[in-house]
Amino acid sequence: MQPKRLTMEQRRQAVREECRRRRISITPSGKGAFHLVGPGVDLLAADLALVDMGSLKPAFD
Repeated sequence: MQPKRLTMEQRRQAVREECRRRRISITPSGKGAFHLVGPGVDLLAADLALVDMGSLKPAFD
């Protein structure tokens, strides 16, 4: 049995929740893009649904 695939909106919501949990701010940046900044994270994304959860882990540990 395959795991249930998330819709694009569910993926966006999951990224928002993970950002909240990791204290990463999400701010609009340009036309439809987002800038994610937090402890060890500085990322520009065209769509939150396309952000890999591994990218939200601090670059330093």
